[in-house]
Amino acid sequence: MDVKYLIAVPETAEAGWWERNKTFVCTIAGLAAGLWLAGSCGSGAVTPAAPQAPPRPRPPRPPPGSRTRTRHLTPRRHPIPSDDTRPVGPPDDHTHVEENMSNPTHPGTAWPALLKQGTGPTQAAFRTLVAQTHHYRGYSPDLIWGNLQTRDYATEVLRLVVDLHEIPRDIEAGAAERVARAQYLGRDGRTYHVLLGEQALLTGIGGAAVMRPQLEHLLDALSVPGLVLGVIPARARLAVYPGDGFGIFDNNRVEVEGYRGGETITDHRVPLFHRAHARLAESAVYGDDARALITAALINT
Repeated sequence: MDVKYLIAVPETAEAGWWERNKTFVCTIAGLAAGLWLAGSCGSGAVTPAAPQAPPRPRPPRPPPGSRTRTRHLTPRRHPIPSDDTRPVGPPDDHTHVEENMSNPTHPGTAWPALLKQGTGPTQAAFRTLVAQTHHYRGYSPDLIWGNLQTRDYATEVLRLVVDLHEIPRDIEAGAAERVARAQYLGRDGRTYHVLLGEQALLTGIGGAAVMRPQLEHLLDALSVPGLVLGVIPARARLAVYPGDGFGIFDNNRVEVEGYRGGETITDHRVPLFHRAHARLAESAVYGDDARALITAALINT
């Protein structure tokens, strides 16, 4: 397309004006022509720009003075004090947990299911655990330790358990399994360090007819090989706050008991129970002093 432009020179322009400004005027005219040609050639349609995604909104800032919580993906260590040189299983070894969950002879996390079946299966599984344990430490603040319970005492305790949890009343089967644990005391180099709260000597399980034989049995147990039995006097100054009863099995497994039922612990919390047991032991009395407390409870029963 030929496009001709006529550039009119104003009549009133001074002589030489065109000579001075013709380069500028022609440049402007050329630019205008180019823009006109670009808009009129081709399809004449203007291609719209591609839509852009809206900007991603930023998360709201926390209010001034607030703190952001960070979740720890690795368990924190609870090291045992340097003055406690007793061996402890590795906190991060999960092999023991996996074996417990896959082997029915290790109750592990199966306590709730076993308890629903009755005291017989529960106590049988626990006896298997006791048989496989060679080094035990435990704390029982309110009841006589299970391995030292008489048949009548165990029967009365399990009767209370059955009534609370409303499970099958196989009390005799459970009591038989519980007292069978005593056979492992003093055998094959097994060691036991057991702490009783003085309240355990006074808690009225089954009345005097049950408690008197139980306390007498406890006096006899003071001379059992491999058993260290301590009693924490009720007015003793404690080095740690009171808590639930627990047992430490071969240094790397803890069983905690309470109204909620049994709980198995094999993770980084195990050393915490080692420290608790060591500090509770600081308040306990042993030997003749422990015998005196048991005898006093027996006389007053």
